[in-house]
Formats: sequence, C-alpha cells, structure tokens
Amino acid sequence: HCLVDLPLAFAVEPHNSRLEALGDAVLSVVASHHAFAAFPWGDEGVLSDARCGVIGTKLFALFSLQLGLPALLHHGDRTPSGALYADATDKRERLAMECLESFFGAIYLDRGLGPCRSLLARLVFPLARDLPLRRAWLAAARRPYSPPDTAPRDPEAEEDAAMAAFEEASGIKFRHFGLLRQAFTHPSVYHAVVAPGLGTGWHPSARVPLGHGAVAGGVDPRLHNQRLEWLRGAPL
Repeated sequence: HCLVDLPLAFAVEPHNSRLEALGDAVLSVVASHHAFAAFPWGDEGVLSDARCGVIGTKLFALFSLQLGLPALLHHGDRTPSGALYADATDKRERLAMECLESFFGAIYLDRGLGPCRSLLARLVFPLARDLPLRRAWLAAARRPYSPPDTAPRDPEAEEDAAMAAFEEASGIKFRHFGLLRQAFTHPSVYHAVVAPGLGTGWHPSARVPLGHGAVAGGVDPRLHNQRLEWLRGAPL
C-alpha cells in the first residue's frame, strides 16, 4: 500500500458505495424532472408529493426485487454493527434499495440519463395496462419546456439589459429569455395589499384560472421562481 500513489488509491473502487451515492442523485433528478414536466400548474407541494410517489426506500427495494438485483449482490453476512443480514428484514430491505441505486449509478456512467429514465418508467408502470401511463411519463419528460413568458430580449429595458450582461459574464446564453426572467422573479413580486391591516394577497393578474386543480385561485406558479428553485434541489 505504501507504493500506491494517493490519487490512484482513491481511484480503486472495489465496492458500490460511490455508485450508490451517484445513483441516488440520478433517481432524484429523473423523478424531479418528471414531476416538473407532468404537473405544469403544480406548486412545490404538488411537485414534492408527485416525486414521493415514485422514490423512497420501500419503493426502491421493491423495484430492486422486480429486477432480481439482490440475487446478484455480493455482500458480507453481517452489517457494520455486527447484526446478521439474515436476521434483519430492515437491513435486507436497505441492501436491496442501495443495490438499485448503485445499479442506476452504473447505468448513468455507462449509458447516460436516457436509459435511466426509461428503466424507472418501466419499474413505476410495469404492467401491460400501464403502457399508456409509461408513454405519458416519458413524453412529458421529453417535451421541451416552454416558459409562460415568451417575450424576446428587450435591449431598451433596464432589467433585460442587466440579465443580458449576466448572460455574457456567465457564458450561458438562454434560448428562452423568459426562463431567465422567471429564475430571477421572486413570488413577492405578485403580492398585493388587500386592505390596510389585513396583510397581502396575490395580485389578480397572477391568479391561476379556474379549472387547473388544487392551485386554482392562487398565484400562477409558472410566473415566479419557486418551481425552478424546487427543481434545482435534485441536480445540486
């Protein structure tokens, strides 16, 4: 061991712990992007509920069993604390979950995000009668995002000029400038004073029209940056 260079030593990965950490992030990104795309009117609460419906320890353990991964996993007889895996159902369940995560980490490194998305869709919707739902899942994620603000850059507008300068400095030029505006628009922009002493409400121009689910009557979540803020949690 003394003759092994330190960077090389860190490159030796005889087990799946690093893949497991990567796969956990990959699964979160896929599920978060799906929720964001499938529920365009959903606020943070709706998006979190949708994501929780497809990720979690018990679900991942079930998916792992569906794929037969535990039968392929090499592991010791005992946990780090000394308990026998054979005697601990919760430990075996966690092993199955971690095996799924490391498998997705390996898929991502070898094939990219697309196969990860397709496989998770097959696991969430495994039956023949689920095929339309699976197709809808994949179609929603592949659909390009269209921000509600479709106005082009206005070089005469002070705010647009400032954001264009930011684009230049960051080296990232947005195809949809409205998306950049949305990223820098806090919900408080749409606060309106209801009456003296009664606090604030949502400005009428930002209200969600009727017929759009539980968020109807509240502020349109597509107009400010909270949905984007929620989405950023998965990639980061």
